[in-house]
Amino acid sequence: NDFYSYSPSSNLWTPISSSGTPPSPRAAHASIIVGGNLWVFGGLTTGGTLLGDVWRFSFSTSAWSLVSTTGTPPPPRYLH
Repeated sequence: NDFYSYSPSSNLWTPISSSGTPPSPRAAHASIIVGGNLWVFGGLTTGGTLLGDVWRFSFSTSAWSLVSTTGTPPPPRYLH
């Protein structure tokens, strides 16, 4: 459940300190940066459980938060 930033210009990995509860460890999830936030959806746990949760990391506050969504979500998924 480590969190790092990579800089292509310097070819350097830097650990990121964060507050809040981070998402559970996962693989094969989708993530995107939009508007100063990192959004993470779904994935697969080490035990093989599919995930359908949405998490947000705010770069301005360095805080993780679980996002409460509305409407009908897509089914849990990975490798998407």
